[in-house]
Amino acid sequence: AAIETIEQDGLCERARVLGERLREGLLELAKKVACIGEIRGLGAMLALEIVKNNAQPDKERAEKIVAECGKKGLLILTAGVEGNIIRFLMPLCITDEQANEAMHILKQVMEIL
Repeated sequence: AAIETIEQDGLCERARVLGERLREGLLELAKKVACIGEIRGLGAMLALEIVKNNAQPDKERAEKIVAECGKKGLLILTAGVEGNIIRFLMPLCITDEQANEAMHILKQVMEIL
């Protein structure tokens, strides 16, 4: 039944489209925010590396970003051995409006931290 739903609802294509939009938004944000290291992932599951000016992991900043986003209604979490990765895995049923709002919150927070 799950595979049938995935096929009927076009969820593989939706994951690709959502991931593309998120990656594009993160790449644009990386041009403005120096703390972004690598952006990696596949489909709608992406990771954003948060680093200090010397490209060292910045766990503290990642935690601040997660906390501030949470205050604004965007639930994201840290990951990785160093705790400096912000992981994104949105539900595939998210609306375009909700995805845009999430990106807006993330940009707003990262530009002030």
